[in-house]
Amino acid sequence: MTQNNSAWDEVSKSWPEIILLKDVDRLNEFPYSGGYFRNLCTGHQADPFLAENLFWIGRFRAMRKQPLAAWLEKRTRI
Repeated sequence: MTQNNSAWDEVSKSWPEIILLKDVDRLNEFPYSGGYFRNLCTGHQADPFLAENLFWIGRFRAMRKQPLAAWLEKRTRI
């Protein structure tokens, strides 16, 4: 899968490869509050793309950096 570097790929370079949902507030330049984003991932009306890319690390839910950057790119208006 080849993909051009997007703006969110550049922004997310300093982010860890695996991001715990509880730590999403600590990410540089992340545009959503932690509670709102966790609700988008796991809430009653969760985004199917985000929910499908979640996994568990111990008792914490996590997501890889690349799907998160791709999701942010999709939601960005030009």
